[in-house]
Amino acid sequence: MTWTLTIQRMPDSRLNPNRASTKHWRSRNGGKKADTEDAHALTLAHGLSASMPWSRAWVTITLSPSNKSPRDIDNFGAACKGFLDGITKAGVLTDDKVIQAITYQWGEIHKPHGMTEIEIDGE
Repeated sequence: MTWTLTIQRMPDSRLNPNRASTKHWRSRNGGKKADTEDAHALTLAHGLSASMPWSRAWVTITLSPSNKSPRDIDNFGAACKGFLDGITKAGVLTDDKVIQAITYQWGEIHKPHGMTEIEIDGE
């Protein structure tokens, strides 16, 4: 079964590993907490299937930035942890350790704040 969550923004920029060294840990923690809470609330609003929580999952994350500025997709991969933690907190996954593989890909430009789509294929 496949389940998709669309978040109407990109991950918090404070979580980008290239910027992490310039930010105090408390600032980064605030970014992760905001991402976790947003994903948690959106997941609960989306509704859960009776077949959840899944004990094995494969994840595809599509990142749609708000402009054509060059970006490193691997940095955004690390920044998505808060979103995945929020989905786990909502009960879609038993734990984020059950993720077998994660694929990151770029989507189309999405104005004004970008978009993150998280597709989970689970069992």
